Amino acid sequence: GTADFVLLSKTAALAPAAAVSLSFWMKPNAWDMTNGSNQDYFLGCVSSGGWGIYLNNSGSQVTTLEFIIKVTTSGYLYAKMDTSTTEALSGWKNIVATYDGETAKLYVNGGTTGITQEAGASGQTISYDNTNSTPIMLGSDALNDTDGQNFYHGLLDDVAVFNDDLSAAEVLAIYNDGVPFDLTADKGDYGSSGDLVGY
Repeated sequence: GTADFVLLSKTAALAPAAAVSLSFWMKPNAWDMTNGSNQDYFLGCVSSGGWGIYLNNSGSQVTTLEFIIKVTTSGYLYAKMDTSTTEALSGWKNIVATYDGETAKLYVNGGTTGITQEAGASGQTISYDNTNSTPIMLGSDALNDTDGQNFYHGLLDDVAVFNDDLSAAEVLAIYNDGVPFDLTADKGDYGSSGDLVGY
């Protein structure tokens, strides 16, 4: 099933505009999808804009891990983990996605092995749906996914949304060798507790 995380609004501070970071732990039922051309979203607010992180099946049983974000001027940017790297994953993984006003980045367990980041023009802001407030969904991409095509099957934990882009050192600190810690307090290289907008 799915759960509303926090409501985004075009004018609220809960809808980061200049930069965003997303962090969570996940354990899918399977990393190699065999169910057609689904996109199984771990976390998202994708509805004519916004962002999300999901497993993507191209329709030919090729699975990638992807971060999508819509920004002004460049449209949608994607950071992607290649098929062989994604399908070799197993068990619990820490996933972090960041956007700094130019580049969409994706990290798995603090690293970027097998991942292609994508940059657009510098200084862009995040574009959300212009007509509706779109909630951040856990286990789906948006409210209109009523047929379950994009539902995620597996476990999520320690989900966090920041209104800033985390540094590579902070991402590694959050992974912390596989031991999650309380993100509401700064610790070591992690110093972004004040930038949390949802946890």
